[in-house]
Amino acid sequence: MQTAEMVNAVVFAGGLNDDELTRITSTRHRALIKFRDSTLIQLILETLGAVPAVRHIVVVGDLEAFSRKFELTDDIEWRQEQGSFLNNLRVGLEALPADQPALLSSCDIPLCDSAIFENLLTMAENQDADVLYPIIRREVMEKRFPGARRTYVKLAQGTFTGGNAFLAAPRSLLKNMGTMESVLASRKSPLKLASLFGWGTLLKLLFGRASLTELEDRASNVLKVRVKGMPFPHAELGMDIDKGADLEYAREKISRKSGVIDKNELPLPKEPKS
Repeated sequence: MQTAEMVNAVVFAGGLNDDELTRITSTRHRALIKFRDSTLIQLILETLGAVPAVRHIVVVGDLEAFSRKFELTDDIEWRQEQGSFLNNLRVGLEALPADQPALLSSCDIPLCDSAIFENLLTMAENQDADVLYPIIRREVMEKRFPGARRTYVKLAQGTFTGGNAFLAAPRSLLKNMGTMESVLASRKSPLKLASLFGWGTLLKLLFGRASLTELEDRASNVLKVRVKGMPFPHAELGMDIDKGADLEYAREKISRKSGVIDKNELPLPKEPKS
């Protein structure tokens, strides 16, 4: 991917809070959670707007809810959410030039700053993939955010959690959207998943013995797009706001830093060798 000089961005801002998070934040909309005297959606737009390579930003979300809280400015392209993730993905990608790489991000990663996204784009430069997904080692997460609860997957190379932003080639994804819909529809059926990915791969994944390369190859074959996982050194990309405890942890982290992410901590130490 040619990401260092120019990308377009899509922010997915349509998630709803569970009852606990709604009670704590007084809003049902994830994007409208208050953080650092702003909202999560406004923070991610400010962050992406400070990334030199990001030329155009599309937001997919509940536009009526947003417009009641702030002005929908003309420098951002606003698109109404359409229910499922894949529908929203289609809406976002169709708003972008098909031949330019896209940075796709959730809205609820308030500990990320522009330097982290710049590093993501730098690391993605010249990677041969249609979907480039950053993954973060458990030891990196736990060193940066001790005590924070994340979901991890054990692989042959180590234990990882996923980032909440990734890079994609719009044309390839839109061309194969039907295939991705079929795979997503099979996610709750072990038999259907096994027929797609193979019992061997699923069993290796279950016991933590699957390799990253093996998963990339199987996913690429099934989805009909080139998928690649990229170990990423910044834990902030894996620290989203799913639950009340996540929000309290992130607010405490910011409070201890007087509301500013310390730039002196970037870049973080290099990935440990597997």
